[in-house]
Amino acid sequence: MNKNETRLKERIEGEFPEIKIKSLKSVTTGWCNHVVIVNGKIVFRFPKDRDAERRLILESKILDFYRERVNVDIPDYGYMPFSKKFAGYRKIAGSELNESFIKRLRREERNSLTDALADFISTIHSTGKSQVKHLKIPFDNGKEISRETAVKVRRRVFPLLKKRDVETIEGFIPEMLDTMAEMKGYGYTHNDLRGNHMFFDRRRRRLGVIDFGDFAWFEKAKDFSELLSFGEDFAREVYEKYRCSKKIDLMKRARVIYKRLGLVLMYESLEGYPMSFKEAYSFFRKRFYG
Repeated sequence: MNKNETRLKERIEGEFPEIKIKSLKSVTTGWCNHVVIVNGKIVFRFPKDRDAERRLILESKILDFYRERVNVDIPDYGYMPFSKKFAGYRKIAGSELNESFIKRLRREERNSLTDALADFISTIHSTGKSQVKHLKIPFDNGKEISRETAVKVRRRVFPLLKKRDVETIEGFIPEMLDTMAEMKGYGYTHNDLRGNHMFFDRRRRRLGVIDFGDFAWFEKAKDFSELLSFGEDFAREVYEKYRCSKKIDLMKRARVIYKRLGLVLMYESLEGYPMSFKEAYSFFRKRFYG
């Protein structure tokens, strides 16, 4: 156990002496939070700064709002000290979603998963502003976000890339800027439906979703974008079961957002995100070249 893990262990024991810590494992994929799993059963999140602390408090309120509204397992912060400086929840059961896991599912299991995902996304997207006005959920401006992406990738990433990659990205940037400047199809979104934030219990055929920390009023296509990493056919299956309006081609917009993340990860890897530039570059290549 390193110094940081020892410090976090002492904070947990100080607030929750009833928890007898036999093991503590760090999760290294977080950026805004230190995350540890205690005894293989309880996930504790420790915000790294004030903004992350505010997001944790907001996240707990969002989870309380949706607890009886969504038919999936979501975190229940049953361990939150009076200070609300950190929080813990019982680990969600199931296997983390990835392309190889999904390919191994039987047809009936896959149907259960796509049904649950479509129902979850539809429920989130159909939430009215008046229902959650009291929560003061943030608004993410796609136009500003895409402009920031273009500036950062040109300034920080281009010097590290080959000519072919630079030309490919330059060809994509106008499409990204135009698509996200339109600001179509906005609504409440989970906003971070990556594979490591979703779990599927094959025995119970039950979906679990975690990490609502980026929940925002944003482009609804964002919630379909990362499903593309599991295969175009999988994302399309979920979209076909989606109950909200399909007047806007969300899947077309989702592909743009999917590719944009390939750019974001490259410059974020240079800014402290727990991923090497080499790994981020591999993400970029997969998303742009297949």
